[in-house]
Amino acid sequence: MRPWQTWLLAARLCLLAFLVWVVLDGLPYIVAWRERTYGAPPKAAVNPYDWVDPAKGLGIINFYVSPAAIQRGESASICYAVMNAASVTIDPPFEQLTPSLNRCFQVNPTETTRYTLTIADKRGAKLSKSITLTVSSPAFGR
Repeated sequence: MRPWQTWLLAARLCLLAFLVWVVLDGLPYIVAWRERTYGAPPKAAVNPYDWVDPAKGLGIINFYVSPAAIQRGESASICYAVMNAASVTIDPPFEQLTPSLNRCFQVNPTETTRYTLTIADKRGAKLSKSITLTVSSPAFGR
C-alpha cells in the first residue's frame, strides 16, 4: 500500500467516525444550535375546543371526587366535565345538573356512597361512569 493510500484510508475513517458521532450524539446539539440561531419552527395552532367536536360523539371527559375518602361530617367535591351532552343526571339524585366542561359541587354523605353520572345526547344515546366516596367514622379522642 502506498503512503497516499494510507492517508486516504485514515481520512475516510475519520469522516466515518465524525458521521457516526453526528448521528448518535451530535445531532441534538446541532438541532439546538440551529434553533438558537434561526429560531424554532412555528408550532401548529391548537384550538382548545376541538375535542368538543360533535363528530366525536358523546363523552365524559372527567368525573372524580376529591378527596376520595372523608370522615363523617366532612364534605367532598364531585367534579365532572362532559362533551356533546344534552342532559346530565347523577344518582343518587343530589341537584339539577347541566352539561358543562368544568363543574364541581359539594356533597356531605353520612356513609360510603357510589355516585353514577349519566349523560345523554339529543338522539337518546347514553353514557355512564361511577365513582365511590368512602366515609369513615371519626377516631375517638379528637
